[in-house]
Amino acid sequence: MTRWLVHGVWLALATGCGSTDSLQRFEYVEMAMASPARLVLYAESETIARQAARRTYDRLHELDRSLSDWNERSELNRLLGAAPEPFTVSDTLQEAIVLALEHARSSNGAFDPTIGPVVELWRQARANGTLPDDSELSAARALVGIDAIELGDGTVRIARAGSKIDFGGIGKGIAIDEARDILQREGIKHHLIDFDGEIGVGHPPPGQDAWRVSVQLAREIGSETLELEVTNCAISTSGDRHQFMTIGKTRYSHVVDPTTGLGLTRQIQVTVVSPSGATSDALATAGCVLGPTGLAELIEHSYPEASALVGTVRDGKNTLTRIGRIPVLAHDAP
Repeated sequence: MTRWLVHGVWLALATGCGSTDSLQRFEYVEMAMASPARLVLYAESETIARQAARRTYDRLHELDRSLSDWNERSELNRLLGAAPEPFTVSDTLQEAIVLALEHARSSNGAFDPTIGPVVELWRQARANGTLPDDSELSAARALVGIDAIELGDGTVRIARAGSKIDFGGIGKGIAIDEARDILQREGIKHHLIDFDGEIGVGHPPPGQDAWRVSVQLAREIGSETLELEVTNCAISTSGDRHQFMTIGKTRYSHVVDPTTGLGLTRQIQVTVVSPSGATSDALATAGCVLGPTGLAELIEHSYPEASALVGTVRDGKNTLTRIGRIPVLAHDAP
């Protein structure tokens, strides 16, 4: 699983008492999908908390074995290696592909899970410090497009050999949703998951009204720290705060525009709050491609349950744009 989104996010974790004062706070950290996955759980005993955490981490490892594009033995890479023949897939992989395709269609391709061939070129470009040449970029772009994915009854066929599926813009969001579901089934209603900056929360800490999550803006966009007060939702942030390259005088983001095959050159940071981690993850990526106006239109028409805050820099001017009813305390966010 690629580390596609890098955020400046930290948490203010409150404790307290009240009708749930029998609950104790437990915290665990384990590497999963090549990233630290932190769990903050409120449970009646350490035994209950440990069991819930173990089952959550086991599921994250299962997702990695299925969805990873780094692990040569992953189910995803075996599917890609079978192209153009149909390949029998697990429910986990098929459901992830279906979800990714739905978001691709809803966003009119601003989020595209088949961007893999172009992403691979940009990984090489970052390592070499040179732009892909036109012929390489053209060949990679020819492999992009969700029409290359054909779903069957328990099977998936990649119709164009060389086409790739990349869950980098949605995989950790899917993992957040899976983790929250497991914790709910284990009876851990008061919980927080911090998956390398991808956040999922349930009921707030005992005695508190909400989880308080702080999002740090990229230095170029502003020095302010935005504080969100949230419950029962997911939070995703995307942008080029850390992952970018500069060639000549142009700064290219790790986020690739599917229409051009090039890394974005606008400076932008998008934070999305949604009931679904997969939705917030995909929308944060799409929002970087679409910009504030395009993301606002997308949310209004297709994702009314979501909200966002978009920070941009244009002509040396920093702008924060609030979309929907995002629960953020920012005095200068319109």
